[in-house]
Amino acid sequence: MLFAVVMSFSLSYQLLQRTIRPSTAVLFCGISSFGAFYEVGAFFVPHSKFQGFSLLQKKSFSSFTMSMQKHRVVTYNVLSSRLAGEDHFTHCKPEDLDARNRLPRIIEKLEKEVRQDSIICLQEVSYDWAGKLATYFQQNDYFFFTGLYGKPFNGYMGVAMAFPNKKYEAQEMKVMRLSDTKKWPRKPEPGLVGKISEWLWSTLRKPYHLLTGARAPPCPWALARGRYNAILLARLRARARGPSGDRGALLVGTYHMPCMFRNPEVMTLHAALAAQHMQFNARGDPYVLAGDFNFTPGSPQYELMTKGALAQGHPEVPPPLPWDDTAWAPRCAPMRSAYAAHLGREPAYTNNAQIKDDAPFIETLDYLFHSPSLKVQGVISLDYLEELKDRPFPIKSEPSDHVMIGAEFQQKTDEEINSEKWAGIH
Repeated sequence: MLFAVVMSFSLSYQLLQRTIRPSTAVLFCGISSFGAFYEVGAFFVPHSKFQGFSLLQKKSFSSFTMSMQKHRVVTYNVLSSRLAGEDHFTHCKPEDLDARNRLPRIIEKLEKEVRQDSIICLQEVSYDWAGKLATYFQQNDYFFFTGLYGKPFNGYMGVAMAFPNKKYEAQEMKVMRLSDTKKWPRKPEPGLVGKISEWLWSTLRKPYHLLTGARAPPCPWALARGRYNAILLARLRARARGPSGDRGALLVGTYHMPCMFRNPEVMTLHAALAAQHMQFNARGDPYVLAGDFNFTPGSPQYELMTKGALAQGHPEVPPPLPWDDTAWAPRCAPMRSAYAAHLGREPAYTNNAQIKDDAPFIETLDYLFHSPSLKVQGVISLDYLEELKDRPFPIKSEPSDHVMIGAEFQQKTDEEINSEKWAGIH
């Protein structure tokens, strides 16, 4: 038996050193011989990219298996059925604002993605449309779930996600109010002297506020805590098995950032909370966080998401509360944005709206943030938008004030990840 093992090592080494580095040949031949000794079926194809693996290697090559899977993820703010009023979008045709016309046009766009087995993330899904969309997706063998949290004026709108049952099975799904993902220590009750001081200060401020109309600035921490915006997560596993028998997993999340341009500190806090929630739940799996984030590529919030933190003392990072002993800070592991990663730039715009007599608002607000372990194989082209820049949405061809964006992702191999680390990209 020992003679057989030695001969196995020698022959394997002579064969493999012609196709791979000698040191690597020694390693793999050793494993092969060990496998032969214990009757573990190990075999190698004489090529630098091995097509077969021993049972001993099986677990360590899960990333190779995952790299065989491609995942198409799209995100689309559909504009709530209750928010496209003629008195609001005064520069649009009434027929293009009618929910009865808009929904079939939205579904027509979704149909193209359903045919490609895309994972679909939606924002501003109202009660009016949630049931209709659920029916559509069920009829197309998609699983559809929502997190609706809005108010009557916006149709109780929220976020939704749909994925094809034939391609994926869900390992885990979560619906969370994002502000509930953080501990919010209560302000300590003041003593007698403190209560008297607060009462005096409040009493003295009232005449000033009545005369000037001025108000004390709201606390960004309190505003951030009070938001009900929900975040959806789905850990999806491909049904098709790869060469090693492993199927890998992909975590997909979707979020609609509070539209609080007048309180950017709140958006900073929610950007960090969304990223942290995503990364905490990933547990090593690749992930994509998709949605309408209501910030532009030049904003501090975009910088936070893609670089991981903002400078200490940044004006859009609220100072920590004196009584908060959790040591929580608005930071995260840096993520990549799919369009910027693939094209070297973000789209010219993803939102084109003009409200009443306001100036047109034409900006990029929608993103597909993803873990560095994923590579972008392609994106939905938005070049056609240049021709529509002077036409505020919704229009017939664009039934929302946002456009759909999407990308195809593939897991990087260990070799690609390591080469990026050596190059200082990670």
